Amino acid sequence: MHDWSLIQIHLAWGTGELSIDLIDTSERARTLSASSVSVLEIPRTMPWGPSASINRIEGPDPQGDGTSRVRIHVQSGDSIVIVARAFELPR
Repeated sequence: MHDWSLIQIHLAWGTGELSIDLIDTSERARTLSASSVSVLEIPRTMPWGPSASINRIEGPDPQGDGTSRVRIHVQSGDSIVIVARAFELPR
């Protein structure tokens, strides 16, 4: 997912369903989904300057309690962290 663009993040608070809209390097719309989200950290401080591009993604990494963690490293220097019961990552 290197160089894919982050477009929008949506969390349905009541159900914990998360969708992250992305655009791949071929300009195709893609979605990263998670269910039963318990943690969502979305800093937007941009220490490396403005960017909506993904540098790399780590995970899903099991947390030992039935959840997994995904970390999205953005080229702005920010990291989005998601902890959820299940993930569906685009390929």
